[in-house]
Amino acid sequence: MDTAKLCPNCMTMSKDGGECGFCYYEGEPIVNDEHQLPVMSVLSERYVIGKVLGEGNFGVTYLCYDEKHNTRVAIKEYFPAGFVKRDGKDVVSVTGGETAYFDRGMKKFKSEADSLAKLSGKPGIVQIRDTFEANGTAYIVMEYVDGTTLEKRFTIDNILPEKDLLEMLKPVIKSLGEIHASGLVHRDIAPDNIIINSDGAAKLIDFGQAAITDGSGKSTMALTKRGYSPEEQFEMDLERQGPWTDVYSLSAVIFRALTGKEPPDALIRFANDPLAQIETLFPDGTSKAVKNAIKYGMGLTPEERTQNAGEFFAELYEGKTSPLADPKSKPHTEKKKKHEKNVVTTPIQKPDFDINKNVKHSKVNIPALILGILAVGELAYIIFMFLTK
Repeated sequence: MDTAKLCPNCMTMSKDGGECGFCYYEGEPIVNDEHQLPVMSVLSERYVIGKVLGEGNFGVTYLCYDEKHNTRVAIKEYFPAGFVKRDGKDVVSVTGGETAYFDRGMKKFKSEADSLAKLSGKPGIVQIRDTFEANGTAYIVMEYVDGTTLEKRFTIDNILPEKDLLEMLKPVIKSLGEIHASGLVHRDIAPDNIIINSDGAAKLIDFGQAAITDGSGKSTMALTKRGYSPEEQFEMDLERQGPWTDVYSLSAVIFRALTGKEPPDALIRFANDPLAQIETLFPDGTSKAVKNAIKYGMGLTPEERTQNAGEFFAELYEGKTSPLADPKSKPHTEKKKKHEKNVVTTPIQKPDFDINKNVKHSKVNIPALILGILAVGELAYIIFMFLTK
């Protein structure tokens, strides 16, 4: 194949290497960053690398051209930030002697992709087509979903009508319920990972957020997204993460779409929860089923939350009442404080809506407090000696 005719911007065939008839790219250089695969390099003797579609803590996603099937695909490369570097043109090498962590993460990355591939073809979920190893790492080949992210949609329509939103997300939530039933978790549901095509149909993309662990169930890297990650994702203990983690993120997406307000960060909610009366924050006309589903979908701790997308779907679309609504079935509260252990101390920005204005932080610096007390005591002693002379 004459790669000079392949458009590096949209990975379709251009006419004689000139202006692309699909995206109208005119031939100016497209260069990926040094730690990313070079444009026009080839994987597995068939996938031609184009521009980068996105990058996160665990990998880089590229727009590619599949020479075998003459189509565009998206390929995610396992490239955990802080653990690897690019040697030369393509090869990935592990840094700092973290080979065991890297290998465990790559194994999980591949196994989850293989499991998800068995569920491919379901509406609302990106299709996994292949997995393979190359360059010292692993890759997931996915269908390329051409469209606009829900995040970009919000810049046009700040608030979406309930009926339209629920119709759009119905296949996503239903299929996610089946994925949860199979034991898989997405871990990164947010408006930028939901694509809306020209027909208005939504698809959940970017699976493959494999966690790197130290072998004891403790993660060495936290995957969080402002406003959309529940409190357990700020911890290193993967045992507290599960389908309920996705439910929180999905509920936060719906909250954002219906209210036009960015959801507050989960850790801020422990200080002075701006969502304590969440049912009062929705616009007039919002259905009771939606209010209740989001209320329990955004429960502060996993024990206070709808447990999987199947239950969430039943509450949202079938009007079923959450068992959490029954006072007799309220979860035990002894686990509520567990979030205070192993929390990753990342900067948290204040959400941009007024109900957060009374948030207070009560974290105490013990060493500084002791030094302050000693300093005050010494000053008092000096003043006493001066006055008694």
